[in-house]
Amino acid sequence: MPISPAAVQRHEILDHETYSRERPELRARVLEIKRARRVTTAECLTFLFENRATVRYQIHEMVRTEQIEKEADILHEIKTYNELLGDRGELGCTLLIGIDDPAERDRKLTRWLDLPGRLYARTPDGRKVRPRWDAMQVGETRLSSVQFLKFPVGDETPVAIGCDHPDLTDETVLSPAQRAALTEDLGEWARPLPPPPAEAAAAADGLEVGARAPGFTLLDTTRERRALAEFRGRPLVIAFFPAAFTGVCEKELCTFRDSLAQLGDNKLDAAVVAVSVDAPFTNAAFAERNKLGFPVLSDYRREVVRAYGVAHEDFAGMPGYTAAKRSVFVVDAEGAIAYAWVAPNPGVEPDYELVREVVAALAPAG
Repeated sequence: MPISPAAVQRHEILDHETYSRERPELRARVLEIKRARRVTTAECLTFLFENRATVRYQIHEMVRTEQIEKEADILHEIKTYNELLGDRGELGCTLLIGIDDPAERDRKLTRWLDLPGRLYARTPDGRKVRPRWDAMQVGETRLSSVQFLKFPVGDETPVAIGCDHPDLTDETVLSPAQRAALTEDLGEWARPLPPPPAEAAAAADGLEVGARAPGFTLLDTTRERRALAEFRGRPLVIAFFPAAFTGVCEKELCTFRDSLAQLGDNKLDAAVVAVSVDAPFTNAAFAERNKLGFPVLSDYRREVVRAYGVAHEDFAGMPGYTAAKRSVFVVDAEGAIAYAWVAPNPGVEPDYELVREVVAALAPAG
């Protein structure tokens, strides 16, 4: 699935100190954005239409409230809240069913199990567009009072939001300001992805979390072709290393070797590949000596290290010789980069525990 330009990216989430300082101004700005995206109908149904600004604010508030520090946990929150946004041609919203009396609320939520399917967005030509909704929010005997909806309206901004449930029939005509706000949100897909700040780009030389992982086909130690596409459907750890038979590289790949059982267990189901510019013959001897149980791939043409932005020109003071920078990328099951790290110099090892946490955050629930 394409990465939506509406999706919040990791570099947009501020650290605790910066967010605390900027929170009053950001909060006031988001409340103004929310005002034009709030629609109430039938008195008790409030539709809160989401865009990247409202989602970014909710991520910040969750990270702040829960004092989330671990990178994997922050990535999990970003992924979770981004799911509130619609795909191309969709308007995502949160529906709040507001009934004050607890007994009345329980009674009505039990009767209204079919409510999500009776909601609609009316388009200018009079069509009623029904939403998609999260089936997990509809129990066997009771409806949740919070629903996550997506209206597939295409490029037609709704003129009204309504409900035609027998117990709850009403329609609210959208104001010009509300229609303008939803038109703006539908246009998010037409915009380019927001660029990262300079320091974020430098961290991975242009590849960032959320970008599509560049495809590749490389030779393994038996000179068999191995492609990125064969790992689709499960998390993949790609470890670029400068050179076989060097101390830090040997230690790094042996650490991944020892953690492979944990990364590849039934719960995490992740794969690991290592990539260098060494020839397949050199990688074969290196892999055999260290009993590496994962593919070690040869990028002897230097095409992949350049595609990932990790080419180390004039390596070790050798003019014209290009090696791979020590770097680690975690690619999710859909082929997007979930984590990117590039060593500041060849002697620095990755944070192995952080890599494991990122992979764990990508594991399916349950």
